[in-house]
Amino acid sequence: SGASNPDITLLIPISRIFDISVDELLGYDIVKEKCEIDKILNEYSLLTANGQNIKAKELITQAKTAYPCDFGIMNEYMWNIVGGRNIKKRDVLVSNYTELDIICQKILSLCKDEKIRYEARIMKAKLLYAAGQREKAEEVINTLPRLDGTAEQQFERLYDPGTPEAIYWTQRNVYGLADGLTFKLVKLIWSDSETPLEAKT
Repeated sequence: SGASNPDITLLIPISRIFDISVDELLGYDIVKEKCEIDKILNEYSLLTANGQNIKAKELITQAKTAYPCDFGIMNEYMWNIVGGRNIKKRDVLVSNYTELDIICQKILSLCKDEKIRYEARIMKAKLLYAAGQREKAEEVINTLPRLDGTAEQQFERLYDPGTPEAIYWTQRNVYGLADGLTFKLVKLIWSDSETPLEAKT
């Protein structure tokens, strides 16, 4: 009659009678919610890529309120607070330590997505380092996979030597390493305070 709700202990038996999940019984559509979250995260990525940081911050903050238990949104929200993944400012990390640490703990204790867990470990290390706990920060970084443990390296080893697949992954890894080396060389040159700007360029 719509006059009241069933006792909570009856939800599972009722869902079995109608052959639906408890979520569906309560009107919760998991697929629809996932689509909405994916749409938000895609829009957020576009906004940040186009430098629309204020709109991106508003979007991810609203998303965190609407979907407080989604780990993908938690992760992007966490990095947005500190201004991106290349954060170097200790004061920003320290002033937001408590909130960021709570998010990291939630992700690391409950999330199954390895990419998100990886990023939470990086944030945890940055927080510890910013708080003056260098040794603990290094311990966290030591839990991250080494270059040799990456998927790219393992793909190269998966296939028999000399096969087109093995050659493809070897070439791809060479290009990847060269790209990384170039980036690091530029970083070294640019961070040299004694070299004039023209010489660096």
